[in-house]
Amino acid sequence: MRPSNIFVILGLLVGSVFTTSCSEDWLEEEHETKLTVDAIYNTPEGLANASVGLYYLNRQLLRAGFNNDSEMFAGIVRGTDIEASREGPTGSAAYAFYRPQEINTYRYHQRYWDLYYGIIGKANEIIYYGEQLESDAPAAQRAIAEAKYFRAQSYLFLYERFENIFLNTTAVTPENINSERNYSPASKEDIFEVITSDLDDAIAVLDVTDRGEPGRITKGAARHVRLLAALWMADWDEAIAQGEAMAQSGAYELVGIDNVFEGTDYSEHPEAIAVWYYHEGLGGADYAGQWGYSGHRLKALFVPEYHRRNGWVYAEENGGHGRGWLFPNNYLLSLYDQESDARYNQFYRHEYVYTSEGAASDAGLEVGDVIPQSGQTVDDFRFLHVGLKKYEDVSTYSVWDSKGFSDVMQYRYAQTCIHTAEAYLMDGNMSKALEWYNKTWMRAGNPERVDPITIDDIRDEHARELGLEGHRWAFLKRIGQSESQISQFAGEAPYNTEARENWEPHHVRWPIPQGQLDIFGDSYPQNPGYPR
Repeated sequence: MRPSNIFVILGLLVGSVFTTSCSEDWLEEEHETKLTVDAIYNTPEGLANASVGLYYLNRQLLRAGFNNDSEMFAGIVRGTDIEASREGPTGSAAYAFYRPQEINTYRYHQRYWDLYYGIIGKANEIIYYGEQLESDAPAAQRAIAEAKYFRAQSYLFLYERFENIFLNTTAVTPENINSERNYSPASKEDIFEVITSDLDDAIAVLDVTDRGEPGRITKGAARHVRLLAALWMADWDEAIAQGEAMAQSGAYELVGIDNVFEGTDYSEHPEAIAVWYYHEGLGGADYAGQWGYSGHRLKALFVPEYHRRNGWVYAEENGGHGRGWLFPNNYLLSLYDQESDARYNQFYRHEYVYTSEGAASDAGLEVGDVIPQSGQTVDDFRFLHVGLKKYEDVSTYSVWDSKGFSDVMQYRYAQTCIHTAEAYLMDGNMSKALEWYNKTWMRAGNPERVDPITIDDIRDEHARELGLEGHRWAFLKRIGQSESQISQFAGEAPYNTEARENWEPHHVRWPIPQGQLDIFGDSYPQNPGYPR
């Protein structure tokens, strides 16, 4: 059972009943045509329906009414050592370029904060009422476990990006809705105590498989996030234990390199651990009235605007619709051995061909010939830059529209392999570190690595395998290499090197959104380096 429209509605209503003023009479009134707290929370089935709303909220990172162009996903990809950005919509690249005059007013910092605290708020309610229900029914226990997974994942993201965050595990109820709160940043230890406890509880309850309900969070997803959390706490033994448990589960395997991003449906993909599902028939994000479901824009963000050289024609041969916002930079591409590493061609599109007879004829060429560079730096960057194939989608919707309904992998087993190798390396077990490192390294066609590896080797393999999937910024921060990498390699010369030039050490934290500081009050500190 993937998240369907009725479950989306149920999930969105979870908690909303507590955000409006209501009298005691209203609470006691029997509603015959409206969903009530009792209808949602007082049965295992209602609780299960409520938990599905968390899936809907979680995928708003990719697209929602306030996130029309998938800018929030672009925001977690931008600003690293392996990416070159174009502006896109006004202000969308603010953090990618680390512009002092824009960062503190960047509207999407507030959106990230609101999104993940919104998930936490809904999860708190599901956990609270689920535990009050005291039901041993599998549906209820699974709902609580899913809520704990999403709460833990949300706190991990918030810590990675903002660091000095407010910790709240209390559900909003009619009894405490007007209670005063003491707003102060939580310690790292307290934050990760909640994260690890939630994930341990989820691991204990969730099944290894999705039980025939594609899209559901499984034990493996909880283990993977638990591994990531352990790395933040330098708990190498725990990270190793989670990676090994995932390997022994038999639920995951690395597929052939040409099959990693094949197709648009990852429901049965052996490498997929957690996936954002976007099938149009199941809702496909917000409903956009006469335009149908809105899908997301990832298929267009990483493809250049080649159509401007191709007679304004989009083509499947060139990756479909292109908006040309974000690209792999030259530094990332330089990390591949072009002769042995198949990822260089499987993950990236290096040339674009004429499919328009008129455009080809005007250039003195034929259909099928490679569109040549013009020598104009800005135009060639925007129109013909090396593109990313990982999100290309020419089948779920017309190539003439920038929206699509392809699934997107949030976590995949390749990331587990790289981080398990890292944990073994940091724990001093070189033979096991090499064993896990070679899983992705050799899958790509490279010869077995037998000489010792370093954290820099892990860093480079992380880039080669997971480039532009949204994990790089937090990874560099965690291993303490944000400044050295971003200040040297961010962006791409000669088009744009603004990010590397503007980088300052305090950029390892996003600013606490000003709107949130206004709510928290003067005692809540802004992150160092940012104006209040």
